[in-house]
Amino acid sequence: MTQELPPLIDAEFEGNGSDGVAGLSRGAQSAMMLAARNPDKYSAVAAYSGCFLSEGILGQTVLRSIVAGYGGKADNMLGGSLNAGWAAHDLLVNAEPLRGMSIYLFSASGPRSARAVRDARRPRHAGDRRGDRSRHRFLHATEPSWI
Repeated sequence: MTQELPPLIDAEFEGNGSDGVAGLSRGAQSAMMLAARNPDKYSAVAAYSGCFLSEGILGQTVLRSIVAGYGGKADNMLGGSLNAGWAAHDLLVNAEPLRGMSIYLFSASGPRSARAVRDARRPRHAGDRRGDRSRHRFLHATEPSWI
């Protein structure tokens, strides 16, 4: 990821050698950790709907519930509850190497309500203000949020 891939991407897409990394969901945490562990390789990092807290009761509870919700076992990911892997992957604990890097964090407000889904399926007419509100909610849900 840090040695073989960047030159291939630069060659294929006429890159300039200034690299960034981005990830979605669990990949967002991985992208942030990749950038934190290799600050000399990346000038920017973007994370979409990531979970960056993994240490302590709160961090482990959140990640364990997400992994269990998909039928997985969090111990297979970062070890038992006392394993140092939890702190090693906690971005709040390991944020210092990101200082000075361009960081873009995005999150959404969660799943849309049944009413919002139903309203989105209704046909729109010229001058229908519901479309404006719907667009506003979307923009609000995707604007950056900063730690």
